Parts: sequence; structure tokens; C-alpha cells
Amino acid sequence: MDGEAVIGVLPNLARKKGFLGFGRDTFNVVLTQNRIIFALLTSQMIKDEAQRAREEAKARGDNIFKKMWNTATAGYNVHKRYPAMAPDAILAETAGNFVIDPNAVTRMKYKNGGINDNHSSSDIITFEYSGAKLRLETQNGSASLKDARSALVSAYGERFK
Repeated sequence: MDGEAVIGVLPNLARKKGFLGFGRDTFNVVLTQNRIIFALLTSQMIKDEAQRAREEAKARGDNIFKKMWNTATAGYNVHKRYPAMAPDAILAETAGNFVIDPNAVTRMKYKNGGINDNHSSSDIITFEYSGAKLRLETQNGSASLKDARSALVSAYGERFK
């Protein structure tokens, strides 16, 4: 779409999948003026980012611990490439990517996870659109619920409050 640009990214939000919801797909949610793009984070993308981080650390002469840290946290950094990419390129990146028209969103729900019995539960963001629901949970490396809500309201208006 002409003139469309990335205006925000909500990193590393998870959707449960599979039997009893034990599996997870992780998405980087890319906000543009016209679309909400859900970019699936694949294991190959994490491997590629880890390799890039390893090579950069080696070129800088980082010590072994810094190299290990950069490699271990590579998956949390994949989202940083999206602001420089064209939205159509993001959407075409993997077969698991999909889009929701912000005008089709009829309701947003935000739920704080909280802490129960020394166990913290994930915050939940739910998109209701075109008769469907998409429930995403925060995880390590995710935007906070407050930041996610703020980015969505900033991009698409009070409907997303």
C-alpha cells in the first residue's frame, strides 16, 4: 500500500495452540496506518538472529560471556528490524503471518495477569474482530500491557482503549 509505514511494534506476544493450549506461537504485532500485521516468529528467524549476534560480538571482540548473552537473547531482538521494513515485505516474510484491518476490530480487552501464590501470570490482550477473537499473552521480552494499550490507542484511536 502506497505511503504505508510501520508506526509501532508490540514484540513477542504469544498465542496458545495445539492440544490443551500447551504449544505457543509467538508474534511480533506490527502497527501501520492501515493494518495490524501479526508476524510469526519462527525458529529459523531466531537462529539467523543468533548467528548475526554471534558475528557482531566476535567482530567487536566481546568476551565469551557477552557472546553467550547476545546469542541467548537473540529471539527477543528480531522485532527491531520491522520499523525499517516495508509492511508488504513483513506480511510476506512467513506463511504464518496475517493481517487484521483495524476498522474491523469491534472490541479490545486488556487483562492484567497479576501474581497468585508467588506465580505471575501473563497479561492478556484480546482483539475481537469480524466475529472472531484473537487472544495474545505477554511473555519475556513483550511490551508491557500499558505500553501495548498506549501504542494501539495512539495508532488507531480511542476505539482501542
